[in-house]
Amino acid sequence: NDALFHFLRMKGMNVLMPMGWDAFRLPAENAAMANGVAPAKWTRENIAYMKGQCHPMGWAIDWTRELATCDPSYYRWNQWFFLRMLEKGIAYRASAPVNWCPVDKTVLANEQAEGGVCWRCGNAVEQRDMEQWFLRITAYQDQLLDDMAQIPTWPERVLQQQRNWVGKSHGAEVDFPVEGGSTIRIFTTRVDT
Repeated sequence: NDALFHFLRMKGMNVLMPMGWDAFRLPAENAAMANGVAPAKWTRENIAYMKGQCHPMGWAIDWTRELATCDPSYYRWNQWFFLRMLEKGIAYRASAPVNWCPVDKTVLANEQAEGGVCWRCGNAVEQRDMEQWFLRITAYQDQLLDDMAQIPTWPERVLQQQRNWVGKSHGAEVDFPVEGGSTIRIFTTRVDT
């Protein structure tokens, strides 16, 4: 990206390249603990080290716009948005199955548990039901999908990824009476992407 930004600036374009440090991650916390260092200290030292490598290279970074996700001035807004979603009933807690690594003692994304093993330690992953936070995007999926028509400058592949992420399901409940007076209820779903 840096070469492209330098090239565009040479052509007279006003190009912005801020720097952001994604500093709230389990690998950083695990590395800090493995090295006997507090996670905050480990993260700040790594940011300083990487920044020290970037400066001599003369990259086209606008350092006045630098941010780190571990800074309270940054994450306070994530918390603010989350609290607004909680107040509006968009965020809620429910129990759902997760991929659990008993060695690392953490929940893993599906991509981190491919083949039923933890991507970091290689041990078997367990399925557990745990309380977790969810967002009611399905309550807004029609609006989200319709509003994509207002951003025609996005590449079609990106729009399709967003459509797939939002998804849309149509289902039906069917009751089948069974001898003896009971009923079997079946719910079927079709997902449109």
